[in-house]
Amino acid sequence: MSEKRNYILFQAYGNDEILAECRFALLQLMRYNKPEDICIVLYTDNATYFTNELGILTNHIIEPLIPALVKGWRGEINFVHRVKIKVLQHFFSRYQGNLIYCDTDTCCLQSLSAMFGEIEKGMVYMHTNEGLIDRRNNIESKKWKRFLSTPVKIKGVPLEQLHQSFMWNAGVIGLNSSQASVLEEVLDITDALYPAFPRHTVEQFAFSYVLQKKYTIRAAEAFLYHYWNLKEYRTILSRFFAENAANTVWQQAAQLDAFMPRPMMDQKEAYKKLPFLRKLVTKKWTIDKYPLPW
Repeated sequence: MSEKRNYILFQAYGNDEILAECRFALLQLMRYNKPEDICIVLYTDNATYFTNELGILTNHIIEPLIPALVKGWRGEINFVHRVKIKVLQHFFSRYQGNLIYCDTDTCCLQSLSAMFGEIEKGMVYMHTNEGLIDRRNNIESKKWKRFLSTPVKIKGVPLEQLHQSFMWNAGVIGLNSSQASVLEEVLDITDALYPAFPRHTVEQFAFSYVLQKKYTIRAAEAFLYHYWNLKEYRTILSRFFAENAANTVWQQAAQLDAFMPRPMMDQKEAYKKLPFLRKLVTKKWTIDKYPLPW
């Protein structure tokens, strides 16, 4: 076990667009946090892609992600989001301290020192509360409500108070090493539910159910923004980093100032919520309406 400290963890592997999201996340972290205050832990299959950023973030650790390891962590259920749980378990088997896990499609909004201070005191974070499972009114929620309308058991033990449970966004998770044991139950629920209900939100439900049962979850949205429904942005980022490779890290960060994801996602979501007839007379939202940052 390593010494106790503050860590930020990413898993970034596969295609260049995912790597570009993580690169942008690192740029934003550098803008609001002192390198000596945090240690970046990067689970990746392409560490050289991040050479410029990691040269500045000198306090970092690379954990290689090879295909065989990823395949094993996807498990017999072959679920991509199961890897997140295994990454967290692997991390806590090696390191002690306070951890903020971030999906690659997140960006820092302010210093994370206060958030780390609360995690040190035993507080648990997830990104944002998306509402009671049985009261949300989107297609995914309706499928969950229908699935959970019959008793669900994990290793013979029924899941309780499902209709009083909130679904939290799992793009950010804050824990300390003393709480790592909860991950085993998260994994058990994921492995049990996914074969019967193969939805991409199974891991999100498992984290939400287990953490709120044991702790009062705090929202991390004031500290970190999760642009989970803006896949178009990763395509732009991939092009941006490829075509501006000669620029310094700080030049790239300045270029992206006018091209941040939050206004885009807000406007995309607003368009999606328009009534059908309004959509017919309203210009369709597209990321192409925004001037590129180079």
